[in-house]
Amino acid sequence: MTEKPLLEVCLSPALLHLYNTQDTVVVIIDVFRATSTIAAALHNGARVV
Repeated sequence: MTEKPLLEVCLSPALLHLYNTQDTVVVIIDVFRATSTIAAALHNGARVV
């Protein structure tokens, strides 16, 4: 039997630190704050955006 996938929703980039993102796939959909999201990702070590 396989485990069901887990989907969590974080409503603000400021709350992401409350989630365990180690060894996970993170998908960011940000219609309103694309520029701030890109800047935050690069600031926090993202290699590509």
